[in-house]
Amino acid sequence: MTTPKAIYEELKNFMPDPKGPSSSGQIWSFCPCHPDGAKTGRRSLSLHPVYGLKCWAGCQWETVATELRNRQGPMPVRQVSRVDGEPVAIYRYKDVNGNVIAEHGRFEQSAGQKSFAWRTPGRTWKEGLNGIRQVDLPLYNADQIASSQGVIYFVEGEKASDACTIQGLMTVTLPQGASGSTPSPQQLAILEQRDVILWPDNDEAGAKLMTKVEALLRPIAKTVSYVDIPINLPHKGDAHDYFSMGGTVDGLTSTGSEIVVEHKTAENITVHVPSASGLIHFAFEDIEKKKHAMDTELTVSLNGATHEPYGLRMNILSNSATDSLRRNLENLYGKELQWTQMINSAFRRVREAYTTIDYAIDTATMEPLDAQDLFLVNPLLPTDSPTILFGDGGSFKTYLAISLAIHVAIGRPWMGAETPCLPVIYLDYEGTPQSFANRQRRILHGMGIDVGMPHNSLFYWAGRGLPLADHVEALKRKIQSTGACLLIIDSIGPAAGGEVEKSEVSLSYFRSLAKLSITTLNIAHITKGGDKKYPFGSIYWHNEARRTWYVERVQEEELPELDLGIYCRKVNDGARPSATAIHAVFNDPHGPVILSPTAIKAVPELADQQSTQKRIWDVLIMPMTIRQITEELFDIDETTVDQSLRRHPKLFIRQEQEVSQENKNKGRPPQLWARRHNE
Repeated sequence: MTTPKAIYEELKNFMPDPKGPSSSGQIWSFCPCHPDGAKTGRRSLSLHPVYGLKCWAGCQWETVATELRNRQGPMPVRQVSRVDGEPVAIYRYKDVNGNVIAEHGRFEQSAGQKSFAWRTPGRTWKEGLNGIRQVDLPLYNADQIASSQGVIYFVEGEKASDACTIQGLMTVTLPQGASGSTPSPQQLAILEQRDVILWPDNDEAGAKLMTKVEALLRPIAKTVSYVDIPINLPHKGDAHDYFSMGGTVDGLTSTGSEIVVEHKTAENITVHVPSASGLIHFAFEDIEKKKHAMDTELTVSLNGATHEPYGLRMNILSNSATDSLRRNLENLYGKELQWTQMINSAFRRVREAYTTIDYAIDTATMEPLDAQDLFLVNPLLPTDSPTILFGDGGSFKTYLAISLAIHVAIGRPWMGAETPCLPVIYLDYEGTPQSFANRQRRILHGMGIDVGMPHNSLFYWAGRGLPLADHVEALKRKIQSTGACLLIIDSIGPAAGGEVEKSEVSLSYFRSLAKLSITTLNIAHITKGGDKKYPFGSIYWHNEARRTWYVERVQEEELPELDLGIYCRKVNDGARPSATAIHAVFNDPHGPVILSPTAIKAVPELADQQSTQKRIWDVLIMPMTIRQITEELFDIDETTVDQSLRRHPKLFIRQEQEVSQENKNKGRPPQLWARRHNE
């Protein structure tokens, strides 16, 4: 931490024309941040080993310290104003009728120092203004702009003003300078209903002056904005320096006179606020509106600022958070920019913008998806929607998810369903990269693939204990750069970032998913009570998902082979998909894992949920007799099969079987049944 003693030791050799030190060590000097001693010769800058650095004229000590460090050495002595000889320039201040009210002379000494003096017409420079206050004088060039139209540049100093005039610009400046008093209403009245562009010097004093002028002009001027130049001026650089460095009139632009709100997305809004230091950008990202809060990732940056942008996540409805933000910005960019006003303006506009977004879509412009585009993997994964796969621990959910990821990434059919052959991202909270790689290898071996995955097809993403909301922005960039079509999250519990039983946690989770705009498979568990209907036993998770699937293993004991039943618990459109049976083989703990669809009859729980005609349809892959069908179904008698076949003539057709005359003489030949396919 910087101490007064450390500041004293650092700066004592850089004080301009020092006086002292005294017995206590105090050194007096001229302040480099204002015209110190130009008229009185008195020093106002104090450096003390106990009390530190202080300018008694009011300059901030941090700014003074920075200026001293930049000079890197002692400054020349400032002399008392000298008006001997003739001035090198005389600037005449006239009223609107062209009458000269006062003259301002610029004197330069042989040592390169400058001084200024005032006089009224008919008097000497040493007599001054004869009691007239500078604040009562008109603006410089007031007579020219009174009878003209167009934009007016408000600059600092007559030299800068004349440089603009040579370039064909209309300008004004104050007689009292940046360190003088606040402009009077009488001085600024001439700018009523005019378009004014403020051009401060490139220092804190200039920014502070123009902020005052802006506040006074807003109620009376037509527009007020700040100049935006394409050149980085030196410290204290002004309009004269700009044109001396090759700047042109065509290169001048304006920051605009109004605050501009830019919608990037519904949750990302930027507010651009003009200021004396250029445009200030308040970027609000990942906005989340809650009951008593409006949380956002806020970044504040200035055009051309040397400081890094200031960013934090905050609740913009919190007074304490807002006050803390103001203090931090004042410390970083300076107090002269009136941060309280700008923060309040930016926060008010982003609240209005966020709550008044028009989400309406003209349905005449909407185009439905083609049937083949409704599902990424039919019927498991609806396109660009969240799907939840839930079940008890040990129900093979992770192996199913990794198997699905591999098949989608390389374009192999998964359990009979076509896949798109597009990149997949696997966000893993449950395992490690090593455990994932081992499972991936075993599944690939089970598929007969020994060369591994192709590059840039399947990406592993470690959850690192951070909630999904903290991964969203990085995931969006990865999805965009890779063209990924599927995100698998294993699992919801640690990804949700809170207690999954609470509705606000589930809603926040699905808000994060919506920002990704990608098909997602979300792995979840069931509660200790064994609720097989809803993920986590929660209606909130069930309602927000587009489709939910429950997975259960048939065999309770640990065996090298098992059967899984996958049951659809929710659909949004159409009929509920049939349950699916999967057979898993994993004899060798380090060997291949083979997952394949199996007959429904292998899983009695699934058979119980199928209609008789659906079960007949599944086994009737070639013409069969009723007895053959019954043998395949094993738990339905011939009478039931016969009745179901006759009851659904649109599904099934009876065919005559070719038999010998001998068999015909013995009785009616057996009948063959087959599927009826639409012509």
